[in-house]
Amino acid sequence: MLKRWLIAVEYRMIGKMRWQKMFEMLHRIGIRGQNYMRGHTVESSGEVWVMNYIKRHLRDEGINKPVVFDVGANSGQYADVLLTVFGNEMECHSFEPASATFQALQQHFSHQPCVVPHALGLGKDNLELDLHFNHEGSTIASLYPIYDLEQQTKLTRQETISIRRLDDFCKERALARIDFLKIDVEGAELDVLLGATEMLADGKIRFVQFEFGPNNMSSRTYMKDFFQVLKGFKMYRICQDGIREIRYSEMLEIPLVSNFLAIRENPA
Repeated sequence: MLKRWLIAVEYRMIGKMRWQKMFEMLHRIGIRGQNYMRGHTVESSGEVWVMNYIKRHLRDEGINKPVVFDVGANSGQYADVLLTVFGNEMECHSFEPASATFQALQQHFSHQPCVVPHALGLGKDNLELDLHFNHEGSTIASLYPIYDLEQQTKLTRQETISIRRLDDFCKERALARIDFLKIDVEGAELDVLLGATEMLADGKIRFVQFEFGPNNMSSRTYMKDFFQVLKGFKMYRICQDGIREIRYSEMLEIPLVSNFLAIRENPA
């Protein structure tokens, strides 16, 4: 009975002009219901829940002083929340390549020795590149010349910055592991992971959180790329109060700001 009803509904409704407005409304509700378009701030994105989740798991594994990488730190908004969750018992490396923003970051944590600011970006090669931004302290500064058609936002200013491979950075500072790698670099998230191939292959990175959104269209990266690079990890979409496991399909290619968590299945 139900099967016949579904067939009748599909015949009468699916793809028909009469019902398009309803389907478009359901699509918008479904997108927002899956926590897309809510990744702009730590407090509203579900990231605080993730921090507490990671803290519990690391403590269960006997790690009481986690090594955290905050890649794309801006002036310290994310690191502030890290401090409320992990306290001073962490080693947080915060990366911010924009000179004016880095100065604000450095000043903000000048009396907080567990947060170590670095005036550089992480990427797939060791080189210098142009950072595009629209004003000093911009939260959407990017290695890619983003132009947002919907918001009519264009990054008109540039600054040359230094980029280092994560693998080389860790070798230079004798960092044997990263317990939590957070990446929010406006479209260059995949580049950061491509510069961490050795640490990933050796199982030295436990948790990876990354943002995916409109700027990934500018960098021509897809969710498929993250699944391919993060082999040996389980992938989750971050919700307000938990994480939802996902497996790759083309339906995940939704470039609306959201955050994802990758968890290594067999920690080193």
